[in-house]
Amino acid sequence: MTELTISINSRPFQIICHDGEEAQVGRFADDLAARVAQLKKASLSAGDSHLLVLAGLTLMSELQEAQDALATAKQGMNEAVSARNKLDDRLNEFEASVAEALGETATRVEKLLAQKY
Repeated sequence: MTELTISINSRPFQIICHDGEEAQVGRFADDLAARVAQLKKASLSAGDSHLLVLAGLTLMSELQEAQDALATAKQGMNEAVSARNKLDDRLNEFEASVAEALGETATRVEKLLAQKY
């Protein structure tokens, strides 16, 4: 485990993370600090706790939007797979009927040739 010091709203916080995750935790902290700074500009009288709650709610809203978009994409993918499967079935049926028609035509041609010779 590794201990990091991050800064949010000019306040240091000690964070413990798994070894190798320091860079990722640092990026998350930088993003959170930027969001808090942006919120602070909009609401100068808000305290640290209020700013962190607002940042958390903003992040939760973005997470929900991403989850909704993912669910929509999954639904679209499932619909596309279903449509592809139906198309495959129709193509197989078409190929079977073409093969049957060609077989029948070949049989007729053979009969006609046999009648002439």
